[in-house]
Amino acid sequence: MKTRRILLAVLLLLVVQTLWAEDTSVLFIGNSHTGANDLPGLFEGLALAGGKSVYVDQSVYGGSTLAFHFANAQTRALVIEREWDRVVLQEHSLYPVIEHWRDESFYPAVRDYHELITSTGSNMALFMTWGYEFAEGPYCVSGYCSPEFSGYFDMQAHLTAAYTDIAFEVGAMLAPVGEAFAAALILDPGSPLWLPDNYHPSAEGSYLAACVFFTRVFSESPIGLNFFGGLDPARALFYQEVAAEASGLQQVADPSFKLFAQPNPFNPKTQIGFQLTSSSLVDLSIYDAQGRRVKQLLSGFELPAGPHVITWRGQDDMGRSLPSGIYHASIEAKGLRSTRKLCLLK
Repeated sequence: MKTRRILLAVLLLLVVQTLWAEDTSVLFIGNSHTGANDLPGLFEGLALAGGKSVYVDQSVYGGSTLAFHFANAQTRALVIEREWDRVVLQEHSLYPVIEHWRDESFYPAVRDYHELITSTGSNMALFMTWGYEFAEGPYCVSGYCSPEFSGYFDMQAHLTAAYTDIAFEVGAMLAPVGEAFAAALILDPGSPLWLPDNYHPSAEGSYLAACVFFTRVFSESPIGLNFFGGLDPARALFYQEVAAEASGLQQVADPSFKLFAQPNPFNPKTQIGFQLTSSSLVDLSIYDAQGRRVKQLLSGFELPAGPHVITWRGQDDMGRSLPSGIYHASIEAKGLRSTRKLCLLK
């Protein structure tokens, strides 16, 4: 009898391990930006709606930093518990935009986590957060301060640059949630993405973040998923489309007709590249975050088939240098249109 019980226990363990291995496992590490509205739960709901088998866990402490989490025994135990498909790291909302805390805490913590996470066979992801709705600044933490921001888009440009730089350095996947916020605001300036406190996400903001994580974890578009996170279905579809666009998964009529920009973020200039399958009349313009055209690079200019590169020096049509912020390059040719978000950071 004892032998049979041992065999049954072993078989049960093997079955559990097999089922566990089939799940896509995601561990979220962060603070109230992750915990608000249960972002991990929203991600799980989208995953299940998409027919995915997932295992989701979280370590969330209000106001915490990644350095705090790295020193926390409970969080570290979760990290080494198993081989995670993604361990998602979310930093304090201000540390990436305050030079001292970015260089002395945020970046070192990401490097430490990268070493730990890869040593367990897991994969790391960085959760790019969003700027404050009415960002003014400077914002200070323990005597160290950020620049004085001119608004959300200015603060977002600094967040984007900080997360992009460290993600590139360690080779981590980047979930561009903050950029998705920017895209939603450009398409619908009234999008209620924040709570009245100016920095925590609303239910809509968290749902948009969950859609971005769906696109990044599964490399699939969330458009059409029948999970709305308590939102109006039409509103949920809007955020699904925004997430697909921000993550580069939105389809265009001709997949080869796509803009690229290098470097991006940039200062003082960037190279905008595209490819034409046939000779075409091309319009190429730059728009600011409010949708106003600030620079026309090409206007009905005929170009031959093949690759092309146009330089933009961060100036408007009058030759004046433009301020830091989010801009959009837009190209039209033969009835097709493609856009690319640009981040000018000075």
